[in-house]
Amino acid sequence: MQVAKTIEIDLRDGQVMTLDMTPELLKNIRTTFMLESDDDITERHVKYFLTSALKNMLEAQNGS
Repeated sequence: MQVAKTIEIDLRDGQVMTLDMTPELLKNIRTTFMLESDDDITERHVKYFLTSALKNMLEAQNGS
């Protein structure tokens, strides 16, 4: 796996999650938020993207 960027995400319980992101994940996040290639992808972008992706996946599995 090629790592294009690593980001640390602060969790509610005080722990920190380190996430290695591939170029494909970065591209998907940029597309979702209409970011240019020189715009910084923040912790907030990543949290929102992953939360939405997980929610959509779970809803699809439940037939909702």
